[in-house]
Amino acid sequence: MGRRIELLRKLRYVRPYDSRVFGIFDARTQQAITNKLSTIDPEVWGRYDLTSQKVVPIDADDPGVWRMDFDRAAPLAQRLLREHPGAVEQDRYELVLPHLAPGRGVLLDACTTDPAPGVRSRVEKLGYVYVPIDIRARRGVRQEDITALKFDDASVARIISLDTLEHVEAYEKALVEFCRVLSPGGICIVHVPCYYFDKPDSEPISEGVDPWGHVRYFSAHELARTMRDIGFTVLRLSLHLDYGAVICIAGKAS
Repeated sequence: MGRRIELLRKLRYVRPYDSRVFGIFDARTQQAITNKLSTIDPEVWGRYDLTSQKVVPIDADDPGVWRMDFDRAAPLAQRLLREHPGAVEQDRYELVLPHLAPGRGVLLDACTTDPAPGVRSRVEKLGYVYVPIDIRARRGVRQEDITALKFDDASVARIISLDTLEHVEAYEKALVEFCRVLSPGGICIVHVPCYYFDKPDSEPISEGVDPWGHVRYFSAHELARTMRDIGFTVLRLSLHLDYGAVICIAGKAS
């Protein structure tokens, strides 16, 4: 019982890192964190020593290091969903809208030719002005080119872009425009089909080959990296192995 109480005490309280007790660590290959920061990347750091609150590099010979190959896991997830349809939510709006907190200002839906039923009312209940856009003018949909938006700088509070960027050859230009029109503290949520979860780069698709008009097989790594390099602060990355999609939630700093 006493040992259990001691363990709980270690988990509950942050102990300062004392180099005289735990030694000097190499900041290039090691990291010292408090026990309130529980998220570490096992592919990079490996073991976490609760007593010293030090994360040490992976030892390739350590069989206890947890690894996950998402690209190999995805086909299994997709097969399971084919055998058991409806087991988890797959509607893209249902996957994205719950991430939005109440707020105010314009919410850009970029792009949609035909806004899904109920989306406008859900967005307006959160306090936003719903503005759907598309490359073609439709009733109730504003005509816009997402690589050259007509909105003023910092004039949009929230942007959702669902299954659009995979159709845009210069998708980086679209993300630059999203960042430009987004107000400081604004949030941009991008949802795209993901063909590679582990692969660092996307793959181009020859014109006319893809039946859905996609121009690239997106890599989750590339999407998040591109958004970061453009100037977004990446907040969350959600991998949907069964759905074959990635959701990247990013913000614009002040």
